[in-house]
Amino acid sequence: MARHAAAYDTQLSLFEELRVEAEFAIRAAFRDHSVKLHSIRSRVKSRESFLGKVTRKGYTSPFEQMPDLVGARIVCLFLDDLPTIENVLKSIFDVFDEDDKTASSPPELFRYQSIHYQARIRSDHIGPHYDSIKQFDFEIQTRTILQDAWASVEHTLAYKGAQSIPNELKRDINALVGLFHVADKSFQHLRDDIARSEQAARELVEDAGDKIEMSDAESDAVVTVNRGTLKALLRQLYPERARSENIEYSRFAEELAAVGIVAIDHLRKMLSDNDSAGHEFEASLNSGNSDERSQQALYFTDIGFARTITAHAVEEYEPPVDENDEEDDEEAGDY
Repeated sequence: MARHAAAYDTQLSLFEELRVEAEFAIRAAFRDHSVKLHSIRSRVKSRESFLGKVTRKGYTSPFEQMPDLVGARIVCLFLDDLPTIENVLKSIFDVFDEDDKTASSPPELFRYQSIHYQARIRSDHIGPHYDSIKQFDFEIQTRTILQDAWASVEHTLAYKGAQSIPNELKRDINALVGLFHVADKSFQHLRDDIARSEQAARELVEDAGDKIEMSDAESDAVVTVNRGTLKALLRQLYPERARSENIEYSRFAEELAAVGIVAIDHLRKMLSDNDSAGHEFEASLNSGNSDERSQQALYFTDIGFARTITAHAVEEYEPPVDENDEEDDEEAGDY
């Protein structure tokens, strides 16, 4: 055991280099990706944990037999993100093994559901930095946010299977398992429904634009402002402007409702009638002859431009003050 401990201490700095490199590569690959991740965490197994596992498993060559000495965990939001994440991982690492804990677990158990990949730094990454860490394997776990939540709860409950659970608790635990399972599926269904809703919203807004000259008697039912219809309208009116985050369309829809703008045709007319005011304000912000201004002019996003017009046209409307409402990621468990 002393020999293994000494070897761990000697190579710890290399394990840490591998951890940093693996996490950096994952973050870089998903920085501008369509899949939005909940969290990316990584760790080197502690000396105590390493030695404990060597003893527990009876390893004689622990650095070859322990695949998770260096590990990363990727937590996504939806089940359908998992295959995409797998494809990305295989494009940035040499992935040589996969263990789907979800598929291998009994259907009545929602325990420790995740996919584990064994990987190495790619062989075509050459240089002193890579050459020193390419010899080590590492593990990447991928799971949904609800699978991660259940894993944390299960770890705290400390039950490892049906036999260890007292009979009087089994019904409640099974019911809780079912809730997590249904919620995970429901999140996916909800995202699919949102995508269909936004497609329908685009069609509604396009149709409303075609009928804008009709009288009220000739028009179809009023198209209301919601996130989907607002997004469709602003993409239609300002296709050259940068697209905003979905949360901004939601916020702007609420801001418009607060000042009584709840119909798409009303909003379309207000924005169109006051379009010149938006351009004039944008130009005023870019006035001046400094090199900095001429090289990088301020250009509103679709939401920014619409808010500027609304502030000009609607007296009671006040644009929101910028706030950073991003919450710090909470790191839980072993990662």
